[in-house]
Amino acid sequence: MIFDENIVSIIEPTRELSDLFEQIRIKISSLIPGAKIELIGSLAIPMKGKPEMDILIQTEDAEITQDKLSTINFSKGPIIEEEGFCKNRDYKILIELHIVPFNHKRIHKYKQLIKLLQENEKLKKSFEKLKLSYEGKSIKEYKVAKNLFMEENNLLN
Repeated sequence: MIFDENIVSIIEPTRELSDLFEQIRIKISSLIPGAKIELIGSLAIPMKGKPEMDILIQTEDAEITQDKLSTINFSKGPIIEEEGFCKNRDYKILIELHIVPFNHKRIHKYKQLIKLLQENEKLKKSFEKLKLSYEGKSIKEYKVAKNLFMEENNLLN
């Protein structure tokens, strides 16, 4: 990966990233038939964000899915409240997978946030401005500021 994960970098959404998502979606679909796979995070809106691609995978079992994904170089992360995590650093950006059972409570929260930012240009621009203000600073500082922004704008509900 060409970015330092401890320092905030901000990128623009591009056609190349959309194409990369489609390639990854196809690869995961062939490995886990029946899974529902979609973008979440900045690239789903689309808006400026960190050099990462967050992908939501809805499936029957997070642990079994993690095991299958490890065969295509995704490292297994924790499973917290039935949401499993995997990462892959083989691409130009970090690929982060969020694996949940079908109808998991987090699905609605992810989709609600995406929809709100897609529909509210002023809020989206404010969020992008915040992100840009932390470019070159520590990821820890950025996460604190991001969480405060999310709280102040009622985006954590």
